[in-house]
Amino acid sequence: MQEVRFGIIGVGIQGSKYLGFFVNHELKNGRLVAICDRDPKVLSKFQKQYGGLFRYYSDSDSLLADPEIDAVFVTTPHYDHVPISIAALKSGKHLICDKPIGVYTKNVGELLEAAEGSDRVFSMMHNQRTNPVFRKIRDMVHSGELGALKRYVWICTDWYRSQAYYNLGGWRATWAGEGSGMLINQCPHNMDLLYWIFGMPERLWAKSICGKYHQIEVEDDVSVFMEYEKGFTGTLLASTGESPGTNRLEVSCDMGRLVYEGGDSFIFDENVIAEPAFSRSEAENHGTGFDRPACNRRVIRPEGEETAHKGIIQNVINAILNGEKLIAPGPEGINALSLINAVNLSSWTDSTIEFPIDADLYWKLLQEKIEASPIKSV
Repeated sequence: MQEVRFGIIGVGIQGSKYLGFFVNHELKNGRLVAICDRDPKVLSKFQKQYGGLFRYYSDSDSLLADPEIDAVFVTTPHYDHVPISIAALKSGKHLICDKPIGVYTKNVGELLEAAEGSDRVFSMMHNQRTNPVFRKIRDMVHSGELGALKRYVWICTDWYRSQAYYNLGGWRATWAGEGSGMLINQCPHNMDLLYWIFGMPERLWAKSICGKYHQIEVEDDVSVFMEYEKGFTGTLLASTGESPGTNRLEVSCDMGRLVYEGGDSFIFDENVIAEPAFSRSEAENHGTGFDRPACNRRVIRPEGEETAHKGIIQNVINAILNGEKLIAPGPEGINALSLINAVNLSSWTDSTIEFPIDADLYWKLLQEKIEASPIKSV
């Protein structure tokens, strides 16, 4: 195989973006040959624009039956991610699934079973893993350079959306159409990075507030507290109703403090001696109790550039053609979704949630949300 032939299932905002990468020849050894959308107006628009450049399908089964397609993007509304992804793998297609992997973990297990029984490449579109800053922070955490972690706090309130965003209607910001609010729309990026950098917590407690800033039935403000097996804690504060908002990740550790506030660099205030060792030394030498370790400030600007969505797609092409290691393996998508479901479940039940979550209970309560909603058609 010299090139990978792609089809896109769902050409809304995100699918159209991926289409543009191919049309503008921004990817190596990859070619878009077909697109699919159930909205005839959408298909008609692209047919008029691109004519015979692509094949056009109105249903995913027909596209998946096309023998001249090697790989597909699933960029549909969230509830369709799991069934279409399963069908894609069973039809022998390589797969890139947009975030989130699904709406609830109960049926994502079926997708993971399909992936385990397939030899096809399966990737999530967790594009922020290509950011050199997050890659470097992860390396510092995993290598032990920071020493033992004490806590992290991520204030991510710069996901601002005005009411106009939600007034667009359709499936967005409804229990029946999207399955949650900002947690499943904006926060999958944060949740994936938290898992990827720090691992999965043992338990969490959360408060998600629905319609705090907007006229919507789902959450637009979230506070989460997590506890980890190694003894450190994590806090996530997120909102779509604050402007200008904040994006600040602070990690406290034995070797000091790491702070990232956007951009291509972060600060590491590095202790000359690890805090626990300093504390013991002070006690042994009858110190005043008020001294603290000497600290040197390092501004770390990792090499490389954030390749984002294109980087994930090129990685998948390379994985198919020559076995390159995936940046965002598909089965890892369930971890971000588990965190999302746990946050909602904690808030709905006003309780601490242990991992793994009760997938059956989550599904049951979600169905109750859908049934109680006045929005029945999306």
